[in-house]
Amino acid sequence: MASRGDKLNEALDSVRALRDGDPTSADGQAALTAALAHKSHLVVAAAAAVAAEFSLDALAPALSAAFERLIGYRGRSGQLEPARADAQCRAKIAIARALYDLDCEGGEVYRAGVRHIQLEPVWGGREDTAAELRAVCAVALAGGHYRDALIDVAELLADTHVIARLGAAQALGVSGQVDVAVPLLRYKLLIGDDDVRVLGAACGSLLTLDPERELGHLSELLNADAALVREAAALALGESRIEGALEPLVGFTERAAQAAERRVGLVALAMLRTDGAWEHLLGLVARAPVPIAIAAVEALSAYRYQMGLGERVREAARGRRDRKLRAAVAEFDTDHADG
Repeated sequence: MASRGDKLNEALDSVRALRDGDPTSADGQAALTAALAHKSHLVVAAAAAVAAEFSLDALAPALSAAFERLIGYRGRSGQLEPARADAQCRAKIAIARALYDLDCEGGEVYRAGVRHIQLEPVWGGREDTAAELRAVCAVALAGGHYRDALIDVAELLADTHVIARLGAAQALGVSGQVDVAVPLLRYKLLIGDDDVRVLGAACGSLLTLDPERELGHLSELLNADAALVREAAALALGESRIEGALEPLVGFTERAAQAAERRVGLVALAMLRTDGAWEHLLGLVARAPVPIAIAAVEALSAYRYQMGLGERVREAARGRRDRKLRAAVAEFDTDHADG
């Protein structure tokens, strides 16, 4: 008699075989529908991923039904026990992502998911494993422009889990609702966060929503009292690749009192990938004090595969005799050759 593990492996192998076969056929979609009703959350998650990959929007009702079954699972006691049916929320996350990728109606799924808390046993207590689900559903709600979506997203900005807060900040950026999302994001930056990723997502979303106005705002944040806010603003400006970000980032780098913050500014300048940013960094390699020149080389190393950049770095450092700087340039060249 096959064990429970053997049966699970067989079911997962069947879903993999469907993916490698023709999941778009009538038989394939029927088999995926059956897989979405499987007792194992791993099988459900695998089937949801195939539905998304092959754009099987006809499976949306089965996806929604599977989500409702998993989130509303009741054990023998009659109590809600969603963790028993879907540990780590793997299937629910896969379903929410699939519905969003398929651009299908999923409002009820997303509203349930964005509020879901799932406590599971861990060493020393219990842990909420639904933070990623809340984040995914927040982005889906905001991106789908569902009614009152930003009420849920705003509440998620204060979530206890960083992944959920990160999702909320990203969701506001995709909402397109400038009049609502911009004030929420600005407020989040004012009250702060203990994780720079959340602050960075807030800054990036501001630039997505209103790049012209928020360029000036983020430039002001480069002088914020909180170091994490300054760092987040600098990196978001660099990632934006907006030409107007060059001058404020140069100023931020020049007035940095700590080497670590100066490195952040140099990395942000390199991220711009504009001619002006390259010229400024190469100028530092050629003329700045050695520690700053080395930091500039290290910032540029992330883009060592840009055509001609290696030669430009070597040329900038050619007249300098400092052993440490020459070693940094040699390492830049070695990494370039290895690539």
